[in-house]
Amino acid sequence: MASSTIRGKLVALLLLVGTLAVGVYALNRPRDVAPMETIPESSFLVASVDLDDLRASPVFTALSSAFGSLDKSSFFGYGELTESCGFDPLERMSELDLAIPESQDRGEFGLATRVRATSEELATCTAKLAKKRGEKSETRTQGSFAVIGDPTENKARIAFHPPGTLLVARGAWLEQMIATADGKAPSVATNHDHTELRTALTGEPEWKRPTAIITVLLPKSIRERIKSEMSREASEANANTLMNGVLGVRGAGFAVRVGQKGGLSEARLELLCDTAEGCNQTADFLERQRFQLSSNLALRLVGIGPLIDSFKVERKGTHVSAKMNVSADELARSIERAMNFSKGMSRLPSMPTLPAPKPDERIAPKALSGSDGG
Repeated sequence: MASSTIRGKLVALLLLVGTLAVGVYALNRPRDVAPMETIPESSFLVASVDLDDLRASPVFTALSSAFGSLDKSSFFGYGELTESCGFDPLERMSELDLAIPESQDRGEFGLATRVRATSEELATCTAKLAKKRGEKSETRTQGSFAVIGDPTENKARIAFHPPGTLLVARGAWLEQMIATADGKAPSVATNHDHTELRTALTGEPEWKRPTAIITVLLPKSIRERIKSEMSREASEANANTLMNGVLGVRGAGFAVRVGQKGGLSEARLELLCDTAEGCNQTADFLERQRFQLSSNLALRLVGIGPLIDSFKVERKGTHVSAKMNVSADELARSIERAMNFSKGMSRLPSMPTLPAPKPDERIAPKALSGSDGG
């Protein structure tokens, strides 16, 4: 009896110690930060891509084949980064989010992603890249992130939050994203228009996680500037009505499900208008554009016709919604046909440019008089 009591107490003690250990680990474990949690509320444009879903689609295979011959070294220094790291960063990413502030005076932007890499690997990548460019590479702690790069330069820097959240941003936008991730600044989740557009696009169960989604806001200041520039060129009788309708759109969203082999590729467009009347004008504009595209023989030849034919527009108060779909396999084939057509056109010889005749070599027009028909 005594031994059973001792065993019971030992088991209870071990359970208590185990519970305390788990609690201490949970308290000290770094909080996981999702890439979208780093996107500031004041973002003008927000885009998200599910890279794993994209890679599994035949559309991705077609795009990879189409763009495989391009020189990617100039894409945001992608080639240099790959060489410095010793691996392709995109192949280690599963999710990618882009955020751009409204003011673009300094060319600020921010990328947030899930990446399978350690802070040591990223530090090595950055150090090698900085050495190649003759720049300084510094690592410091800011909030819950390790920031790599020279803060005095208005160039893209890297910030890492374990276990796998990576930020790449330029200028003060990086500090804004870190503050957002740490809860010191509001995130895009509190932005009413971005949230309304994303909710409209992802409301149905199968659209909860599209392959790609982008939302962009058009503040009145930007729309007024565009309106001022367009009004100088407007000449048609209904140009002002059309312009007021299109420029009455204060936000737009676009979502895509690329689809797997044998499935459908689907796309959705969502427009947020100031007024219901503006939405009606914008919907009429979209339907006219669809009709014009449907009669484009070149688009029919590359196989985009069924996609255009499926385009349907709906009006719901201050929202305009549009949907379209096509077979994922057929879309992949259309992309391949379009790229082959483009390559074929680029190989055609250009028409020679004839030199302009000298003044004394120009042929004077024949006089229309006398016996020649006067």
